[in-house]
Amino acid sequence: MTKAPLAIAFGLIGALLAFGMMRLMETDWLDPVAFHAGVAAATVFGALAAALVQVLRKRPRLSRVRWLFVPLAGALVGMTVQAVLLRAPVHYTATVGLTKAHPVSWVLAGAPLGAIPAVLATILLALSLRFTGPIPPLDARERMIVPLASACMVLGSIAIFFAHRSQVPALFGIVLLAGAALVEIAVRDTSRMRFLRRVFENDTKYEVVPLAYAPQEDVPEFAAGVRAELLILPLPTETGYRVASRRPLASTGGCEGLAVAPLRGRRLFTSAVVATSFALAVAALLLQ
Repeated sequence: MTKAPLAIAFGLIGALLAFGMMRLMETDWLDPVAFHAGVAAATVFGALAAALVQVLRKRPRLSRVRWLFVPLAGALVGMTVQAVLLRAPVHYTATVGLTKAHPVSWVLAGAPLGAIPAVLATILLALSLRFTGPIPPLDARERMIVPLASACMVLGSIAIFFAHRSQVPALFGIVLLAGAALVEIAVRDTSRMRFLRRVFENDTKYEVVPLAYAPQEDVPEFAAGVRAELLILPLPTETGYRVASRRPLASTGGCEGLAVAPLRGRRLFTSAVVATSFALAVAALLLQ
């Protein structure tokens, strides 16, 4: 369940890295079409690379090779920009002797320029996957995505203040996608809080029992960061069905307040990020 949202988050990270790199190289001045194509390519290739890294994570023979997909994605982004630049006459080149008369070498020149910033994305992806651990909590997806999407949204909103009008659509698209991801996480956390409330009120098909009443092997946390004091078990389907025979859904805190605390805190954080970032983005648009 974590693959697609995390891939989208890294697509956004890739878009921001591509935006910054192309601004430094003045690609936006050279060819606005190539600039927007590079941002779009970084989003797509970054998402695909993150998805491949996650898929190959469970294959020991390819555990090391999988990290090459992120720099490869960056190289493809650089080559995409160079390919789009072929459509119009060039007025500025960074490499002496590079010419459109040799399109193959022209396109390949974009590979190192795209791969270098992708190394940073590789480090971010490796750190994010560590959040899952050997037994991922049920909210591992949210724990990975919130810092990434929040960084994209805040940085994208601030960048609009310094962007040219032609660059605003790409940045505003990043802000909207990151905001949508954070809103979706806030909705999921609200649903989880309601579920926990019903569990503690005995108003669902689950119940909470002390840890000693059921086996604890491979039991994930319902929300990471909560000290495990209770287990959430499905209600017995037959009278007298032993507690030890039921597989726990997850572990949780000793009371409802402790159980929902990290979910409530994350919801407040995402709400603050979304509200602040959108306010900054709107203010930047009005000042353009």
